[in-house]
Amino acid sequence: MGLNYSIINELIHRQEPEYKLYEGMKDGIIKCDAIIRNATKKFQNKAWNFAEHYYNAPFLYIMASGSAYAQAYGFAICSLQEMQWMDCCYLDSAEYFHGPFEVTDKDHIYILLKSVGKTRMIDERAEVFLNKYAEKYEIIDAADCGMDAIDDSCVDYFNAPLFYEMSVLYRTAIQNKSGHPLDMRRYMGVVEY
Repeated sequence: MGLNYSIINELIHRQEPEYKLYEGMKDGIIKCDAIIRNATKKFQNKAWNFAEHYYNAPFLYIMASGSAYAQAYGFAICSLQEMQWMDCCYLDSAEYFHGPFEVTDKDHIYILLKSVGKTRMIDERAEVFLNKYAEKYEIIDAADCGMDAIDDSCVDYFNAPLFYEMSVLYRTAIQNKSGHPLDMRRYMGVVEY
């Protein structure tokens, strides 16, 4: 059973008659699931390849900007630290140049969640630096995933759900390579804390 957009439209306009992004948001919601499904298929081999090379990496940096920064946080602390017991941290792409870029070299591993929208140029700046000074990095580009099909006025809202699914794809690939089940915990729900 599909969403009844005429009812939703009426309710939104009744509650927020001046809401300017309604058409773009509606279009984005309609497109988002298919974009994410297609991106997951498209990036499957890339995720497996990443896991093959870095499943036992001593440390990873997860970098993103704007609304996707929250997903860099979730990817690092939930998907990798909690579920895979991997040492990593999350960085805002804009903060990268306030000091963290000093550790960039051929040995440090980065995953850059490259947004579509207002903060894309910040991610592009980080990508240019990684291209020049790093050797081990993965770019998950929302544009390559198809998010550029969503209206520019509201595409920022859709980066995080895409990157959540990408983090699920990557953590599952790492689990399958490492043999460490995603639900195995040492402390959480096991001991008192």
